Amino acid sequence: MISRTTIKLIITAVLFAAGPQVARASEGGMLFGISLGGAVVSGDQGLDLKGLAVSEADKNSDIYKDWVRTDAGSGFAFDLKLGYNILGYGSVETYVCGHLNMDSGGGKFEGAGYWGFLGRVFPFQFVEQLRVTRFDPSLYFGGGFINYMGYHRGDYDPQHKTRGWNGTHLMFGAALDYYIHKSVSVGLDLRFILPTWKTFHEDWDDDITFEPASSATTLVFAPMANITFHFLDMSEF
Repeated sequence: MISRTTIKLIITAVLFAAGPQVARASEGGMLFGISLGGAVVSGDQGLDLKGLAVSEADKNSDIYKDWVRTDAGSGFAFDLKLGYNILGYGSVETYVCGHLNMDSGGGKFEGAGYWGFLGRVFPFQFVEQLRVTRFDPSLYFGGGFINYMGYHRGDYDPQHKTRGWNGTHLMFGAALDYYIHKSVSVGLDLRFILPTWKTFHEDWDDDITFEPASSATTLVFAPMANITFHFLDMSEF
């Protein structure tokens, strides 16, 4: 059994390592953040589409697998967020984020973009002894109705038409911020995005679309470094 003295020593060490007290924006207020990092995308290839008859041989070909896929866009990731901190305990935010690369061939980008809303909670703010640390972890969950994925068929398509999906998504993750000033924090964000694709676009420039015959999903893991600006009131803009 760990004694109370040992527990107190551990807490003291954590608080010491966290740094001195800081008058952060725990009273609440507007916030704006920028995040940059990378994304790893996993999904399916060669999905069945309603209304499109494809032989088993063709469906297993590299051309078809590269044509109807949900795993595009591993590479550079970014995020912009704007929100309001509620008394330091939580925040509501809207975000625009995405991930992309240039692996489609022909110097073309492929990737995905998302817009939505999330709610965030700061657990340290519920523990009086931890409020004074410069570290401020958070957990968040949200989603949106607007997102898309666009990609090309690489060497299989000399015209490099942009195909892709649109649908909805959920977003969740954890972040750890460190206050370097009461109104500026830097940190690390470990983000997961779970899109569900509703419509496949044969070409984003035409009206040829299909629905997937089964669930078409993707899982995105996007670790990013972030900087967030906190404003106690509008006069600090």
